[in-house]
Amino acid sequence: MDPLEERQLKPIYAALETNSLKSALQHCNKLLKKRPNWDIVKALKALALQRGLKTDEASALCDEILKNKPSDESTLLALNLTLRPLGRHQDIVTLYGDAFNRHPDNEEIGAQAFLAMIKVRSWKTAQQVGLKLWKTVKHDRYLYWYLMSVTQQAADPETPEAMRKVLLNVAARYLATADVPSWVATDRFYLHISVLLGLDDVETARQLIKSEKGEDLCRNSLALEQTRAELAKKVNDWEGERRRAKGKIEKGDYNWTTYLALLDSTFVAPSPANGQAGPADGEAEKKPEDVDELPSISERISEAQMLFSKLVESVGRKERAPSLGLLELEKRARVEKVTTGSPSLVDQARVYLEKFSEKPSCFEDLKPYVEILDDEELAKWTEHLKSWTPDVTTLQALETTLNIQKLLRYRQAIEGDLTPEMESEQAFAYLKLYRDALPLGKDLRPVELQPADDFAFLASQALIGAWSLDHQLQYLLQAVCVLEYALQKSEKAYQLRLLLICLYRLLGASSLCLDHYRATNVRTVQHDTLSWLVLNRATTFSTCASGDISYLTECLEASAIYADNWTETGEMITKAFQYEKYSQIPDFLNFEELIENSLQRDLIRIEHLRMTLTHELLNNVEMLGIPQEIQDLDLNLQRKSNPDNRDFSIIPNLQAVGQDILKQTELGPRSKVSWVNVFSKIYLRSLRGLSNVYNEPESFSASIKDSEEFTRAERAVVALSDNLLEWLAPIAAAPAEIESKVTNGHTNGAENGTTLFETEPTKEVALEASKQVTQFFDDEWAELQKLVQAGALPWELLHIASIALEGFVLVDLVTYPFKVPSGRAKKGDPVFQSVKIVRQHAVETLRKFADELTRLSHDCGAKPLTEFETLCDPLVKTAEFKPDFVHRVGKKLLESRKKMMEGMAKGIVRRCT
Repeated sequence: MDPLEERQLKPIYAALETNSLKSALQHCNKLLKKRPNWDIVKALKALALQRGLKTDEASALCDEILKNKPSDESTLLALNLTLRPLGRHQDIVTLYGDAFNRHPDNEEIGAQAFLAMIKVRSWKTAQQVGLKLWKTVKHDRYLYWYLMSVTQQAADPETPEAMRKVLLNVAARYLATADVPSWVATDRFYLHISVLLGLDDVETARQLIKSEKGEDLCRNSLALEQTRAELAKKVNDWEGERRRAKGKIEKGDYNWTTYLALLDSTFVAPSPANGQAGPADGEAEKKPEDVDELPSISERISEAQMLFSKLVESVGRKERAPSLGLLELEKRARVEKVTTGSPSLVDQARVYLEKFSEKPSCFEDLKPYVEILDDEELAKWTEHLKSWTPDVTTLQALETTLNIQKLLRYRQAIEGDLTPEMESEQAFAYLKLYRDALPLGKDLRPVELQPADDFAFLASQALIGAWSLDHQLQYLLQAVCVLEYALQKSEKAYQLRLLLICLYRLLGASSLCLDHYRATNVRTVQHDTLSWLVLNRATTFSTCASGDISYLTECLEASAIYADNWTETGEMITKAFQYEKYSQIPDFLNFEELIENSLQRDLIRIEHLRMTLTHELLNNVEMLGIPQEIQDLDLNLQRKSNPDNRDFSIIPNLQAVGQDILKQTELGPRSKVSWVNVFSKIYLRSLRGLSNVYNEPESFSASIKDSEEFTRAERAVVALSDNLLEWLAPIAAAPAEIESKVTNGHTNGAENGTTLFETEPTKEVALEASKQVTQFFDDEWAELQKLVQAGALPWELLHIASIALEGFVLVDLVTYPFKVPSGRAKKGDPVFQSVKIVRQHAVETLRKFADELTRLSHDCGAKPLTEFETLCDPLVKTAEFKPDFVHRVGKKLLESRKKMMEGMAKGIVRRCT
């Protein structure tokens, strides 16, 4: 580019740097008047248009430039910056590929072409460019770019086994003859080992790793160390692993994984064929004649015990690993029924508690060992715990008291059957400790957590435990007040907030659930791991039918990670290539696979569809995006795996043995792959009915008979879907020309004079089928009345109502092709009459649902608020909660529930009208 052109372009670059898009476009248009075909100016104009969100104009301008196949670096860069946010990654590949073919000596263009291909996972073309780059530029980095792309193509499941071996053999030859050996860089060495393992060349891989350079690299790389350990286990070199781990620990390695490696190898008998022990770090390789007889398990246990005991004395309270090692050693010896001669497990646990009781992790550390104590040991352990006097006057004393209380609660069920009164009493004891400890956090900033938060967490879980025993609502309402109170003092205590979300869902306060969920500031991949908290069975709380699309919006926001996954992972992979972090690339690709096939993604997709179909009426089919929905549901069923990335440990379980806080607060059984598959198939076959495409009806009721993933109401709607298809699928399979005339309101007659409605099933069969479908609505209405009389939780009532509405949606979908405009159908047609009867009865029943929900919403007034305050009165009298605070919590809860009930009622009426 000559100096004159640079001066002309300078104002455009300056305007883009300051985001003065209007100025940039003016400069571009001015230059294009003089030179209409100046590609760099067009590219900069396209970039300005894209940043101004004029994507159609930007895309059209890019098409013009691409036809010219530009190859100068400035134009390529501007086009790259424009095409990337437009999602046109394949065009970037083509752009740089053509440019590199024109300028094979240009390293920058070649590197950009390679990275563009990596972003779209085009491993085959990438390795061609990488090899060409290496041979042209002679930089060894490009050799490893090429080799990494070769290994990724070999790892692709679609690559045939024979080709995979060929690719890896080629990579191994290049690595063996490279001018610069792989051990000059950790990740290059990792790539070399990976290639050898792909070829099952274990011996060569072990020789490389056991070399002096290999040992040095393994010491400084976790990825290589893990690979080395896996390789040793693969050849049963357990004694070598034991010696290596022992050597590391003796040198001051307190990493718990190292301790576990020593313990694992201690309790595995070495294989006679592979018993040659590898050297410990810093030791020379022993010759076969120097290898001593391999020690027995008892000898290895004694060695480990002596090592850990020695370290416990030397490190004192500074490190937990040696003390935990002794506990784990005793636990495994007990499992293997080997006598160690060391103090009993309960005595060791007591020593550990006395030494590390001030550590926040003490409870979690001791939990695995406390749970295997027998009755006699547990009695001694409990007696020891009860001998501690609660003290919350200092932070150290507070942590000790917290750990003691958690440990006491963890095994308290062994002492006798729990009663609601015992749980309630325990909750108020925790609350007293909580209030006594609050002064310790009086000077903390709002973003910092209160040290006493866990006492409030314990109190709320104890109250939930009391509720789970006799289902008295007062305990659940008190737990809500406790959590709300604690969040006033510690607004960033996300675990308190997440548990509160679960309780508000049980109590039908859907708007409060969303408020608290959004207050946690969930970001990126957390939507995949945490969105189940509000989107599990979200249709239960959806008021989309009345126009409130809050939950629909939440589905879309939670789904953003899935839309961005492919692009963002591509960016991370290219960065890994640029910085030669080859060991990270498999992890990135594995992460991409986990997100792409996530079970939560499919669950969100189905909930979004269920809610959408109650929001949009079928008279506007285009708005529903039916073809896309069918494609998405097909994808659900085609997945070979559905990794469940949901984080169910995010709410710690501090309940007694045999209780689980999540099971106590979840809405019905946990949805998994079976749930996804069944509902995907239900809606797939129902949506296909809109295009008059029916498969042979497949019955799901029998297939889920023993499944634990479905609520009673969900089983009922599955049976309804079966009945609908069994009834109407044979008719939908009638000649297309007859059905076309009927659905378009024309004459029903076929060439032989037989109408669609006069074919099988006969009038009697059609009427019997319609009764089966109608019965669904009667059963759900009876179930609702039963639950109301029994004082069921609000979510249970809302669940029945939402399922009844969903049943109407399925009826609407499946009978859509059979709707005949008024006056066009014969009154005697049995199918038409039965469809009409079903729809009329469904509408009448659903109006009863709406009336009942409206009545229930009116009950969320002054009297229930007074009852709420009465039920929570113990908090005021005993825990010193202010009455105004309890009043505000109750009012907020009842208003949210009222809004939910009213919205559901209005939505039902609107959807049925």
